[in-house]
Amino acid sequence: MGCGSSIECSSPRCQEAKGSRCYKHSHNYSWWCKYCKQEEDNYFKENDQRRSENERRLKQYEQERLQKEIAEKERYIREYKEIIREKERWLNKRI
Repeated sequence: MGCGSSIECSSPRCQEAKGSRCYKHSHNYSWWCKYCKQEEDNYFKENDQRRSENERRLKQYEQERLQKEIAEKERYIREYKEIIREKERWLNKRI
């Protein structure tokens, strides 16, 4: 199933000579020579890796943000409880 005269590489960036062996491209189902297919596969692989890294960073950022928010609310609760204890002491002294 060589490219030959009937099937040529469909990649707009192809630099290969006619007659190169072509492969069915998985993303758009056109015929690409092995060099263009490899370039495109590498592009999608790198893109997937970048996407995974970005998702990991986003999850980490969100987790850190939530931890800060929890710590702030816990601090607020401790301060509020201390205020209540002080008011209870003040009331006990007045009685």
